[in-house]
Amino acid sequence: MIGSAHDIIQTTFNLHSKTNRRLYSGDKYPLTYLLDYQSIYKYYYSKQPTYVKNFKLLFTLLAIFVLIGTIAFQVHIYAYNSFFGPFHLDLNGFIQHVKDYDNGQSWFKRIEYIQVELGQNNIQNPSNTYETLRRYSDPFTRKRHVATYKKTKTPAIYIKLPTRVQSRFHERLPFDFSLYSVRTLQCIVRNLPKDPESVHQTWIEKSEYVKYINEEYSKNSVQFNTLVISKCGIVIGYLYRPQYERAFYPTREHSFSSKDIAFDMTRQYFSFYSLVIVTFIFLCLFLMPLFYSILYVNNIIRRTLLRRYGLFSLPLALSQGIVDELWLLNIDKPVHEQLLQLDEMIQDTKHKFHNQLFIIENQLGELFVVLLKVHLQKMVFLEDYASPFIICPVTNINKIVEETGICYGIDLSWIPWTPIMTYEHNYSNWLHLTLMEISDCYKKQYQYRLEHEHEVMSLLYSNFSNFQRQRKPKTEQEVKFEKYVHEEENDQRLKCERQSFYERVMNPTISASPQFIANFRMKEKQLVDTTMENEGNECIICLEPFKQGDSYEEWPCPSPIPHIFHYDCMLDYLRSKHTCPICRHPVEASLFRDDGVLQFLRRFRT
Repeated sequence: MIGSAHDIIQTTFNLHSKTNRRLYSGDKYPLTYLLDYQSIYKYYYSKQPTYVKNFKLLFTLLAIFVLIGTIAFQVHIYAYNSFFGPFHLDLNGFIQHVKDYDNGQSWFKRIEYIQVELGQNNIQNPSNTYETLRRYSDPFTRKRHVATYKKTKTPAIYIKLPTRVQSRFHERLPFDFSLYSVRTLQCIVRNLPKDPESVHQTWIEKSEYVKYINEEYSKNSVQFNTLVISKCGIVIGYLYRPQYERAFYPTREHSFSSKDIAFDMTRQYFSFYSLVIVTFIFLCLFLMPLFYSILYVNNIIRRTLLRRYGLFSLPLALSQGIVDELWLLNIDKPVHEQLLQLDEMIQDTKHKFHNQLFIIENQLGELFVVLLKVHLQKMVFLEDYASPFIICPVTNINKIVEETGICYGIDLSWIPWTPIMTYEHNYSNWLHLTLMEISDCYKKQYQYRLEHEHEVMSLLYSNFSNFQRQRKPKTEQEVKFEKYVHEEENDQRLKCERQSFYERVMNPTISASPQFIANFRMKEKQLVDTTMENEGNECIICLEPFKQGDSYEEWPCPSPIPHIFHYDCMLDYLRSKHTCPICRHPVEASLFRDDGVLQFLRRFRT
């Protein structure tokens, strides 16, 4: 063999490119096309169920996540207001918003995160400290004042404002000043500590107010929040029910009723980290099914284009099992060219049996038996690393058995008949007879088996038969006779190996005994003379006329007219039947026992 199977350099071979499809047709290279189709299937088709499965799983998780988030936590409202809010409301819009909130809003879509234009002096400041309603971080000790509740004139609700101890008080709140009226913007500018009154009175465009306010707000957000929010009535936040909150006047605790409504400015409407986590989970659960659906559709499109137009061609992928089988052919070429050459040899060989069993010959004159595991006309997909064919060098074959397969190698390994090789056809007998015709190596191996197999058992039987009897030296004729008997016994046994169990049970044939055939072979051959040739008789077995010089023999039957046949024809006939082809007169029958059939018959009778 040349090198090792692992040393072969594999080249890229795109069968479905336009050029290769034209050069290597599927009719002439069926194995190559089968493997290429299987390679495409593994790349495209085999992944489709995985894509569908992953899509269904992730889509189900997405649906569960959305349903739980929507029903239990109303995430859709939270997300809608976080991404598109705050929504601007003037005083009339806010009054209507409070009414809707009190009466119940839509579950599917509603505005929560808002910035409101309440108007100047709409937020009431307490007249003295005894009327200030406060909230503490620790309601038992009343330490750390964190929020102050102030009432509005219209509508009658509470505004919950942060104090200096809260970070919210120091933040620049996300007001969109461009949405406020000019009157409110003028109020904001007037309440700023550096009010250029002489300047803003000359402003005509609203954008000039907005620009100035944004600049001042960025410089000092604490001062802006302290001076402007309550006086000019600009708030940002959301409505809620404060009935479970504990608030205190300096002298007593205040209890909110279930109908009280408050506007919270102390906390951000959404948590940035919560929003990022929820958004990340949603995007993952949304994009992953989308990704698998794109892969699924992409595979369909690419497969269609691949088959029709030769686009997106893939290299022909060959498993290590296929490479190892091709290595046995002893072809010094890249592995894909070895496969193409195997296809050519299978198509060109004359020795094929039902397109499942082939005998091929390489360029060096070496013979190989090829067994197919699949039908060439059908697209059957094998397991990974499985080869659709088995190659066995004829020089390695030890014997061929119908029940088990081909015995090969020094270690007497077996190659079983492939699943597509049914017992309807006698593959072993065809393979044996064909190899006997074309392979001298196999013929010598078989002849050796005829002469030497089971010699030890024959010797023991001979010793047992001659026990307690003085053995005389055997003559040359006796030795020759015993040799012929042994060969015929082996021939009958080996022929039985090449028959299926069904054939042996349903169509049993009884050959002549090995002793009779040995005596037949010991006889001196008779030759056809001119007189016999002129009579124009023919052999009834081969239906060929007798010619001068042909060997012939007469069947030992009592007919007054001798039944004569070609010597070789009669010898082959005796090895299969023991009755005359013409008159059915029997000769000594073989006593060969088929143990498998006998056991079957015993079980059937019982």
